[in-house]
Amino acid sequence: MKNFYPVFLNVKSRKCVVVGGGRVAERRAKMLLDCEARVKVVSPWISPGLEEMAEKEIIEVVQREFCLSDLEDAFLAIAASDQPEVNAMVVEKAKQKNILVDSSTKPAESNFILPSVVRSGDLTIAISTTGESPALARMIREELEQDLGPELGTLSKLISEVRTELKEKGIHITFEEWRDSIDSGLMELIKAGEMSTARDRLIQNLTHKGERTILVVGANHNTAPVELRERLALSKDQLDEVFTSLVDQGAILNTCNRTEIYAVVSDVEEGYQSIEQLISQCCGLSRKELSGHLYTCQEQDAVKHLFEVCSGVDSMVLGDEQIPGQVRETMNAARSSGVLKYPLLRLFQEALRVGGKVRSRCGLSQHGSSVSRAGYAIAQKIFGDIRPCSVLIVGAGQMGRLTTKLMKGGGARQIIITSRTQEKATSLAARFGALAVPFDEFAQCLASSDIVVSSTSASGFILSKDDIQEVMGERRNKPLLLIDLSVPRDIDPEARKLPNVLLYDIDDLKEISFSDLQERQLLEARAIIDSEAAKFMDWWYGLEAVPTIMELRGRVENIRSSELKKGLRKIPRLSKDERDQIDNLTRSMINKILHHPTVTLKDKNKGEEYRSVVEDFLNIKGK
Repeated sequence: MKNFYPVFLNVKSRKCVVVGGGRVAERRAKMLLDCEARVKVVSPWISPGLEEMAEKEIIEVVQREFCLSDLEDAFLAIAASDQPEVNAMVVEKAKQKNILVDSSTKPAESNFILPSVVRSGDLTIAISTTGESPALARMIREELEQDLGPELGTLSKLISEVRTELKEKGIHITFEEWRDSIDSGLMELIKAGEMSTARDRLIQNLTHKGERTILVVGANHNTAPVELRERLALSKDQLDEVFTSLVDQGAILNTCNRTEIYAVVSDVEEGYQSIEQLISQCCGLSRKELSGHLYTCQEQDAVKHLFEVCSGVDSMVLGDEQIPGQVRETMNAARSSGVLKYPLLRLFQEALRVGGKVRSRCGLSQHGSSVSRAGYAIAQKIFGDIRPCSVLIVGAGQMGRLTTKLMKGGGARQIIITSRTQEKATSLAARFGALAVPFDEFAQCLASSDIVVSSTSASGFILSKDDIQEVMGERRNKPLLLIDLSVPRDIDPEARKLPNVLLYDIDDLKEISFSDLQERQLLEARAIIDSEAAKFMDWWYGLEAVPTIMELRGRVENIRSSELKKGLRKIPRLSKDERDQIDNLTRSMINKILHHPTVTLKDKNKGEEYRSVVEDFLNIKGK
């Protein structure tokens, strides 16, 4: 695999030698001219385009074979001849003279790849296909030139100015925070030419959080039976509806064991009422039906709750290994929908980090627990030895894959896999040496199966009581174990009333424990979560202080800068280095003086009172 590091070279006013006179050389020459380089072309044959540039005296053309003296004083060399041996010589001679080189015939020998460039204002985009497909790079460039509006270049310049301003005030903004601060409202202001308002909005998006509370409202396996949870299982369309209904920021964690809405609200009671109403409308449940089943937590308790979820501490099966992936999917979906952004996005990112930390340090990740393993344990408990058993697995998703792996590891005599997506079933079957059958034919396999494990995302029963009763007649009432891992359930719960039918649903797995984790390890996990939650809340509370800190530092910086200029005018004989040393010295003094006030302003206990004093003292309008 080739590894090219994309860089922009500053070739302005520098000598660049292009060896070759064809279309490739012409393209390279134009790229270099775009960057204001001094271009020299060497080739016995020159294209009409290069001739035209030479006539306009914007490039130098030497019409002969390449020789070593052509590289004299060159900053870079472009080997663009149609003769590979000539290009090889250019590369060799350039490297001998420590000159950067780009080879059109052997990109792997290049120090860099000269890309096509698209510019829009202060925005520059480089496009490269590693030199092996210049036509494709040119096509992409032309497409981008049509689509890129001038507002992107303006945005680039605005971000640069704001970044410099914040950096001077000691405010560090992460890449994620920059990305999530650029919203549609900001772009509309730039398109309308309202740059002052756009600037204010960008700074507000980055720094002004106001009084906001993290709120979680949900139901899980501890508070609601499976009959209610399957009605709370929101579909993709319903998720989109909720996303657009949440006014501020939010995300929905929707798994087989929980439905939780995370939101940032200005008023907790109003936020809860709004979320409860959304759940009621989307799921067709009255508030009376929801009463007693919904739980709510806020601020640090909400943070701890998500950390516990990600760590597998708050799971039906301790250390459930599927939870981190589900949380990540939730985060990405909400982010794509535009409702999960900084600062709530930071909570989900931290939750995934803390979850990994807890699992690795406390041994939770070693137990490999999940509802699939719970189902497998039930099969072992019922049959003792599953090696004589034929297993039918309905669903080829994550739980289906893990179930297949477990049954294969247990030595099941036969494994049959079906899925509504035939390709998934076929692929999974091939991986484990199983048999794949079409979804509309899997019922025919029930009569010969001993164990059926279902984990689809169907909205209703895929196996009714009548279906199973008919199968039991064919089986002559030979025992059949049905394990339903889905929410909503795949198998009609009435089927458990049939003779010799053993039906376990997701709630029946609560009694199954796979973890030999000792109480000490669980206490250690909770201690890590408590510590990490406290750190996160320190950061969260500190967000409210950022506008005041910016204003304070801005005022002090203006004073420092003004007084420094006055002082330097009185000692004009100082060199530039001496002036820079004095500038750095005064900056360092100011940073040390403001360090303690900055820390105190962010303090969650006395920060609000301190901010009020500072704002009054400096006549800063509270933000």
